Amino acid sequence: MRGLRTFDRGLGRLEQVLLVVLLATVVLVPVINLIGHWVGAGAIIERGDLIARYSVFAIAMIGGAFAAHHQRLLSLDLVSRKLTPRGKALLRIVLALFAVAMTVLLLSQSLLRVAEASPAPGEGGLYNRANAVTVVPIGMALLAVHLVIQAVIEIDYLARGKTAPEPEQGAV
Repeated sequence: MRGLRTFDRGLGRLEQVLLVVLLATVVLVPVINLIGHWVGAGAIIERGDLIARYSVFAIAMIGGAFAAHHQRLLSLDLVSRKLTPRGKALLRIVLALFAVAMTVLLLSQSLLRVAEASPAPGEGGLYNRANAVTVVPIGMALLAVHLVIQAVIEIDYLARGKTAPEPEQGAV
């Protein structure tokens, strides 16, 4: 289980780095283009509006996976307060498996959309509609990986007659 936790932490760190880079992109690209307009050079970064728009979309998808990494995605606090520690663990497993099922459904549908997607006329390079659609299955896959890891860890604890530590609540 230690290796599984290490993998999950490493994946979470990678997602965090990606989120920081994407957020910096969302902030800096429009600022750079605004400065370009102020000095009379025009847009310095071509298609900056698309870059910012698709970066926000990627933040939403990867942010969901990062929330799952920190066990902040699904919670039934009202119900879990009445449960024993073992009951809480079982509830977390059920919620994780339900979320994995929904994620797999969304993943399969998003893969169909990726297969259908093609860049719009004039859209070239990295930031185009076809690549933006690709972010959805990536986000769904990351989400499913985190949820499966958490369910496996919970099941392992229960199989050993123990309960996993409660996820921390509040800000990270």
